[in-house]
Amino acid sequence: MYNVGTSPTVTNCTFSGNTGVTAGGGMYNINSSPMVTNCTFSGNLANTGGGMLNFQSSPTVIDCTFSGNSAGSGAGGGMRNGSGGSPTVTNCTFSGNTAFNGGGMFNSTGTSLRR
Repeated sequence: MYNVGTSPTVTNCTFSGNTGVTAGGGMYNINSSPMVTNCTFSGNLANTGGGMLNFQSSPTVIDCTFSGNSAGSGAGGGMRNGSGGSPTVTNCTFSGNTAFNGGGMFNSTGTSLRR
């Protein structure tokens, strides 16, 4: 799912087995503020942000599972948060994600993570 300048509400969804050539295998957010609730991100692959990539974005992610995602040679196997964003991550599970940096989650300089 590729979101640019939007605020979709995504509930009870599964993102599985997807590949993002460079970024955001399951979901890629740019200047967006999606509400993501009770979703599963599993087995997704990208160079960075295997499960989800947030760039200058402030998603709200609640009750989600990130498992078995990979960021290849990049960062953030489960989730990568780029600069300029303020993601809120509540009651989520990160397990078995892999990356060169930050297997579960990678937060770039300038990211303000809320829980």
